[in-house]
Amino acid sequence: MGNNISSSSKCDAASFKKSRHVQRQTRSSSPSLSVAFLHTSSPSNTATVDQEQQENINIGTDTNQIHAQTKLGKRPLMSNIEPSLATNALLPVISEKQRDNIFTAAATTASSEASRSTTASTPQHLDKLSPHKRLKSQRNSRQSKMRERYSSTISASGFSSSIGDPMHFSMIMGESSITDITNASTFSVNSFLDKVSDGNNYIMAIPDTDFVEANNKTGNWSTELASSTPDILDLLARYPEATYDILTSIFGSARMRSNAELQREAFQAAETWSLRPTDVSAKIIVACCKLCGWGTNKNSAKGFNEIQALATRGVWEAFYYLGQCFHYGVEQASDGYNLSGRPLSAHVVQPVDRDQAISWYRKVVETSSHIASERVRFYVAEAQFRIAAINFASGNINLDNVDENINYLKQSVAAGNRKSEFSLGLLLQTGVIQDSTLSAKDYYTKSANKSYAPSQIQLATILLKDNSPVEGISWLNKAARLGDPRALYHLGECYEFGKGVKPDLATAVHNYQTAADRYSHHMSEFRLGMHYLYGGLGLDKDILKAFIYLERAAKGGYPEAQYLLGMMYRDGKAPLSSTRSMRQTSAEVSRNKKEAFRWIRKAANQRLHSAITQIASCYEDGVGTPVNRSSATEYYEIATSIPGKYLPSAQLTYARFLHKNGNYEKALKMYLYASGLKHSALNTHAPNATIARTAKRMVALLYLDERDTTTPYKPKEAFKLLTELIASVPEADADAHYWIAVCYEEGIPGVVEIDLAKAFEHYVAGANLGSIDSQFQVGHMLCKGIGVKEDRLAAFSWFQKAAEKSNAKALYYIGIYYYNGSGSIEKDHQQARIYFKQSAELGHVEAMVSFAQICQEKLKQDATSLSSTEIDALQADSTRWYTKAAKQNHTTALRELGRLYAAKGDDKSSADCYFKASNLNDALSTLFLGGYYENGQGVTQNKQTALAYYSKAIELGQPTALFAIAELYEKLEEYEKAYSYYQRVSVDSRISKSYRSSKVSRLKMALYSLNYDPNTPLFSEKPSTNANTKIFISSGLLLPKPEAFRTLLNLAQEESLTDAYNWIAECYQDGNGVAQNSTLSVQWRVRASQEANDIHATAKLASMYEHGTDGVEKNLIYSHQLYQMCAEKNNVLSQHKLGMAVVWFTRSARQGYAPSHWALGQIALENGDLHIAIAWWETAMKLNINTRQDPINVDHLLTTTCDSEALVILGKIIQNQTESVLYNATETSSVASAHSSSSHLGSSSVHSSDEAELFSRAQKENHGLALRCFGQAASMGNVEGMYLAAQAWHRDKDYPMALEHYEKAAAQGHLPSRIMCATYQIYGLGGKEINAHAGFNELLDCALHDPDAYIHLGRCCERGLGTFTDVSKALEWYHLSIEQKDDSEAMFRVGQIHAAISQESSAVQGDLEALHWYRRAISKDNHPRANFRIAFYYIHGIQQRDDPLCLLAPDLGVAVQHLRVAACQNDHDAMFELGQLLLNSGFSLELQSEGLRWYQAAAEKGSRDALRELGNLYHTGRGDEEQQENQTLLAFQQDFDKAYECFSRGAHLGDKTSALFLGTYYEHGIGVAPNADMAQQWYTLAVELGRTVAARKHALPLHDPSGWWPAQLCLARVLHQNEETQSEAYRLFATVYHAHRPEQHLAYLEFMLAQYELYGLGGVSVQTAEAVSKLLKLAEQGYLKAFFPVAQCYQNGIGVDKDPLKALEWYVLLVHIPVVAVDQDSMDQDDLDDLSQAYFYLAEFYRQGTVVAMDTDKADMLYQIAAERGSIEAKEHLSLIKDN
Repeated sequence: MGNNISSSSKCDAASFKKSRHVQRQTRSSSPSLSVAFLHTSSPSNTATVDQEQQENINIGTDTNQIHAQTKLGKRPLMSNIEPSLATNALLPVISEKQRDNIFTAAATTASSEASRSTTASTPQHLDKLSPHKRLKSQRNSRQSKMRERYSSTISASGFSSSIGDPMHFSMIMGESSITDITNASTFSVNSFLDKVSDGNNYIMAIPDTDFVEANNKTGNWSTELASSTPDILDLLARYPEATYDILTSIFGSARMRSNAELQREAFQAAETWSLRPTDVSAKIIVACCKLCGWGTNKNSAKGFNEIQALATRGVWEAFYYLGQCFHYGVEQASDGYNLSGRPLSAHVVQPVDRDQAISWYRKVVETSSHIASERVRFYVAEAQFRIAAINFASGNINLDNVDENINYLKQSVAAGNRKSEFSLGLLLQTGVIQDSTLSAKDYYTKSANKSYAPSQIQLATILLKDNSPVEGISWLNKAARLGDPRALYHLGECYEFGKGVKPDLATAVHNYQTAADRYSHHMSEFRLGMHYLYGGLGLDKDILKAFIYLERAAKGGYPEAQYLLGMMYRDGKAPLSSTRSMRQTSAEVSRNKKEAFRWIRKAANQRLHSAITQIASCYEDGVGTPVNRSSATEYYEIATSIPGKYLPSAQLTYARFLHKNGNYEKALKMYLYASGLKHSALNTHAPNATIARTAKRMVALLYLDERDTTTPYKPKEAFKLLTELIASVPEADADAHYWIAVCYEEGIPGVVEIDLAKAFEHYVAGANLGSIDSQFQVGHMLCKGIGVKEDRLAAFSWFQKAAEKSNAKALYYIGIYYYNGSGSIEKDHQQARIYFKQSAELGHVEAMVSFAQICQEKLKQDATSLSSTEIDALQADSTRWYTKAAKQNHTTALRELGRLYAAKGDDKSSADCYFKASNLNDALSTLFLGGYYENGQGVTQNKQTALAYYSKAIELGQPTALFAIAELYEKLEEYEKAYSYYQRVSVDSRISKSYRSSKVSRLKMALYSLNYDPNTPLFSEKPSTNANTKIFISSGLLLPKPEAFRTLLNLAQEESLTDAYNWIAECYQDGNGVAQNSTLSVQWRVRASQEANDIHATAKLASMYEHGTDGVEKNLIYSHQLYQMCAEKNNVLSQHKLGMAVVWFTRSARQGYAPSHWALGQIALENGDLHIAIAWWETAMKLNINTRQDPINVDHLLTTTCDSEALVILGKIIQNQTESVLYNATETSSVASAHSSSSHLGSSSVHSSDEAELFSRAQKENHGLALRCFGQAASMGNVEGMYLAAQAWHRDKDYPMALEHYEKAAAQGHLPSRIMCATYQIYGLGGKEINAHAGFNELLDCALHDPDAYIHLGRCCERGLGTFTDVSKALEWYHLSIEQKDDSEAMFRVGQIHAAISQESSAVQGDLEALHWYRRAISKDNHPRANFRIAFYYIHGIQQRDDPLCLLAPDLGVAVQHLRVAACQNDHDAMFELGQLLLNSGFSLELQSEGLRWYQAAAEKGSRDALRELGNLYHTGRGDEEQQENQTLLAFQQDFDKAYECFSRGAHLGDKTSALFLGTYYEHGIGVAPNADMAQQWYTLAVELGRTVAARKHALPLHDPSGWWPAQLCLARVLHQNEETQSEAYRLFATVYHAHRPEQHLAYLEFMLAQYELYGLGGVSVQTAEAVSKLLKLAEQGYLKAFFPVAQCYQNGIGVDKDPLKALEWYVLLVHIPVVAVDQDSMDQDDLDDLSQAYFYLAEFYRQGTVVAMDTDKADMLYQIAAERGSIEAKEHLSLIKDN
């Protein structure tokens, strides 16, 4: 834009579009839509949010609330926090009526249209530097001590000047801002103009006639004795010419106001006198009595109408009273009470209209009165004053009328009006006007002599400054006696600080107390509250009294009190309820933080500088509001743009925020300003010493950072600053000592050499001054002996001092002391655990790991003495803290977490942890990961990868990896490599010779050298020594055989390695490396058997004694005993030798012992007798379903048997098992019992989702094995095998494979397969062409021979598949199926039909029928869907319509049991609903935890609903503050990463809400980097998923009305940001507006469509007139976004005639609205841009003198405001002025 109105007004619509709106396209244009209220497919409780804290936008739904605390594209900056200049004073006036209409509309629109959205990101605190590498890590430098929580205003010396300023206009005027001539003070109309109490009583006030210089008596009459109707009438009769004076004197007297009897008497007299036809004065008094209810029933409307009628007739006496009516408004109190018991609000008869008031006051002045009374001139003087006062107060003063209004005041002064005298004095004192004849003091004196308290106070302040204390105090006492609380306050100040009197704290307190308690004077209330809080004025600290006084002042709108009250809430100083404990609950803490934010924001809204800074801090730290760095930045920018004595504090606080968040360049700039080292025009006050020192220290720290390129590296200057800080006040700056110590400890090249002694000296100095970091560092140096003699006990003392102030590292060190013990400090692991935990909670990662490790140690050491609860708590603690540390990439934590996962059987998670640790070069994790790849544990088995990880572990110095890689090479038969690594193990000094790995390595080396294969079992049939060996190793590497034998002998005899015994026996037997010796061979073989329990040695001995070979005599009994020992250890040869044992199994089986039946089946199976095996197993199953002791070797069976019928039988047996046939029965028996008990709903057993998971796993495994049996049988041509295999494939939803097997069986006439083929034909499953009619006819044919077809025919009739829909016919088929097959599915279907009938007819009979059939299906075989459906009846109950009697009472406990049964059968819906029910229906924490597990189980099964709801839980989080009375809610940690994962899976499964969430995440950068393209993709998917199934079959455009409108609106918002996609954005906006019309977004949609049509965005045809008409309508309705475009259209003549005046009015409205009507957090960036541009154009108007009088000073001030708010044009203009 140009710099003048004329040039800018020449631009046409196109250029305007380019210059204003196209520049915005990279930003989101609306914050009005985010994920908030979205409809989901399942019911959910609706969470409620405190309206003041609600941070989300509503997208119309009635079932589920999702709290999307997201970061929108634009954040609110400010609204009613004004810039540093008094902007309202600079703006042209708008009419009161127009203002009220717009403000009302804007407030309504603002409250319904917008809410802000915040980031839930975690605050990143400015970390301390570590003790060892400080100067290289300045970006994570230590914080200095916390900034002052309360500014210097609380100190007596620093506060008095602000409160003791000369009298402000705010003390005499009430509602509006200051005049546009001066920003020195403000009027307060209501308090200045004598509005007497509430209601309409102001009408009886008469102008001040008691203190004029001339005698005001017009006769000899007096009203003092007139107190009855006759008295008054007699007085009027005697002095009829003084009627006006008599009546006004009586009714305006003080005695009249409080005397109802006198009011009645006076009213009757006036009413009687008013009957005289020529009298009007009495008529006016009578009307006034009716108006305010004095002496008669109050009828405000009638009284007002009578006054108005008299004034309209030209009655001069009525003019003044009618002016008052318009000035203050007229109200009529309403009788009665509302439904809540509160009085009904008053009815407004005439609203305030100050323009009309001025009009009637002018008539008083300008119209001649025919009344013969001196009092007339006093009414005229009062009217003159009121005209000027209203104009000043309303901002109507400008250069054209200022003289006129000043003249009104002077004329009023001439008549003796004391308020006008005061006003002129104030205008003179503030420099608004000049007067060569009289001074401000003169005017104040004249008014003060008339007992006008404000003038007396103001005169007193002048006299006190002029060193006239006696006279000044005298005037304050006079004003105090008149009852002015401000005088009492000023007297309190005088006695407090000794101004003009001797200090007297008791008298000061008395005056403050009187003003506060008697008159509710807010400044006095604040003063008392502050002193009670801090113990000033000789008062004892009293938090309760402080809170009471501050709360009263705060509620009265006093900003300093609001701020201090907020700080009390923030710091936990608000008094607790007497009925509660002295400790706040977390919910109370949360509420107090919110209260703190609320009160501090109120103070900030009044531009209290400290409060604005504190609000930024609240956003920064998340105090009472979500953390929002964007908002924090915006408020800090405001705070640092306001000049004054609090600016350095704001600059320092902002600098720290910038420093913490990485903006070092700007942080340095702020530090320099705050320190006073650099000056800015805004810094009008020097910083106090504390702020200056702190800022200088931070400047030094930034100068010491050589890595950052945005700030200069000035180490010499930095060191100089630090030394100067110490030199100036050595005992005042602990942190400066600390950083100088750092410099000496680490050295700065060219500046200071390393000097540890000096470093220690400065650390000690800082420590003694209270520096926590110095205290720790002194302890560290004493502990390690760095620069000082080691003294660990002295170090411990320093660590304790730092720990007392919550220094994380000191707490950690103390924990180490207690863990290890040191000197007089005894080892105490419990204490160590406490300190480690405290340190961990402060973020110390090493402490996290140590605490987790000590928890693990306690579990190992005290496992037998700990309760299960304690064990669970310790396990949870260790896992939690390992996880926290692992997230910070701590290698030990990752490794230990991997071990914990491995212990739980979660090998995948374990491998993930080891992988991360290995990438961080953790040697041990790398070793473990190699083992995982070697064994396929949690990863795909890959031995080459295992070798690579073992090699890496070796490189990282892990000696155990040498042994691991040797063993793996041995398994891979790469013996030479294995030998070389065994050799390395044997000589590695890190591996003790006593370690087993060392012994085994030497054993393997010896065996390789003797040419033995260590992995070959030693049987009696073993070939001779060197025959056909597989081991090839270069002979140069091997040991000589004698040496190898000696190695074996040494390992056995000297190192007790029993593994060597049998090999020594082998050597003696073979004569390998030693002379052959059978006796010694037998001796070593016996030792191997007896001492080492070597099964191979025992088997060898058994064979030797069986045959009497190798030097032993034949002994069959002993041989049998040895074979039996081996057989028990599963030695196959021994088992074969003992085959006669079957006789004993048979004998046991005959006695009904089921395990023997099973064992005989196993024996038969191993012998290849499958039928016999199955017979034994079937008998075992009949005896006891859980008898199986050994797993079935299915692989062996499938590869050896050729009996297809036996395979089918075996498959059925496996399929019916409730426990996995792959595992021992004891492993899953608990699951089986749990499942079996689920059939009994009365059971008290609580089935967890873990049990369900185990049961599910067993089912899957058995299902897979059974399928293999059926498939093998089918491949052999077995028809039943074909059918059963098809059924298994059908269950797995592999319909093509199922159809293939069904068709093969059907081709051989198998009826059940024909039925299934017909069903596939009906539904088109497995690729079969749909032909429902043919399928139905096939089912009819099959039904003639097989009742299995009945259920399918029922479904066809129920759903109209291949036949007409006929529910009655369907019921017939279902009942046939029930009668002939007792089919539970048919029972369930009958129940479903009755339930549907009940829902349609609202008759409960159908529900009762459905309940009956569901119960039958459950009793038959625990039908899962029947359990699922019946649960809802127990949730809601069954009740006859209009009948209170319940036919089935709700019973959540029974509902839970049914849902559990269904969930345990893998019903995903049941899992989800069970999770919903347990989490949201007031169950115990244990059951809520179970509900969460069911949610997770359902999510793992792919439930979209569960994934969405889990995502919502993680997205919103739920904490202690949500605990309700008599109900405890399970807390959830907010976790955007987990939420994203759930939403991602849900979206991929087709959940539209999840897709919408993902779009929001990518649009606003929640847990992911912002990415508009990804946001567009997910919103697009959400649009498509929102369509009906039928609509999705067609290629419809995104803007088709069938799409989901919330997603369409979000997508439109994203597409709007890109000029290339704006055409589609327009179509989406139009669709949502025209087709869906969401009420809460209509204004925004109308605005966006108007924008497109006005500027032709996205190729939309320009419709200027229509668009402007829409914008104008929106603007007139108060829609803020429309104000600026409307103003631009009038300014540039776009769509309307060019009208600069209207443009000006809309600009003015725009800058007024944020101050008055719009919540400060509801404005987005576009609104703020519009606001800054509005200020710019207003400046242009004043600079050019367009419409308004030219005023360059005012223009410059508006330019300044616009520039501060971000206007580029304003900045350019100011830059040009500066350059010129």
